[in-house]
Amino acid sequence: MASGSELRAHPRHRIPVVIDAPALSDIPLLPEDVSAGGFCVVSLKKPVVGESFTCSIRSEEEAEFGSCVGEAVWIRERPGDPPSWGVGIAVKPLGGDRARLNLLLQKLSEHFGVAILPY
Repeated sequence: MASGSELRAHPRHRIPVVIDAPALSDIPLLPEDVSAGGFCVVSLKKPVVGESFTCSIRSEEEAEFGSCVGEAVWIRERPGDPPSWGVGIAVKPLGGDRARLNLLLQKLSEHFGVAILPY
């Protein structure tokens, strides 16, 4: 049986980046992990599965991948008050920009000395 790492088209990175997604949050979001295919964030606003919105990815080094389109692909309610939701965001097809995003994430992982997650 294939492992999760073999099934993923884009490796996940756990690196210090922020996601600007005004439709989900008035403040930048810290993803649990990020890949060229998408990311997972916690939001106080509950999106609808299939909802699309603009977003950008920034690092503290000011490297930026701006104005991509994300789509909420799954939503999980989280316990606590105030209410919040874990949101899986898929980055919509970007053509050659996806390769540029993947390269940016790899460089940031190397810069911060953070391993690519194996799942």
